[in-house]
Amino acid sequence: MSQYIHSLKNAMMRNDGHRVAAIMQVLAWISLIAGIFVSFYHGSDFSDQNLGLMVGIGMVIAGMQIFGVGTFVHLLHSKEENDRRNG
Repeated sequence: MSQYIHSLKNAMMRNDGHRVAAIMQVLAWISLIAGIFVSFYHGSDFSDQNLGLMVGIGMVIAGMQIFGVGTFVHLLHSKEENDRRNG
């Protein structure tokens, strides 16, 4: 299993992390938009017993977290790329 994860990681990092950051931004937008729609659809009964509303709020929070991690990956690889160029 770890061999599969290692090969997947190598395949994703071939473009210096910029591809990974772009994929993460797309996934973040999907999660964020889906979470907003689910929250609005189930928002009439605002309580902690409303599973649909809680899932929607969780998707919105997850989308923001994915944005943060994607930005971190992009900045990390941009700095690494600059360090390689400047010696």
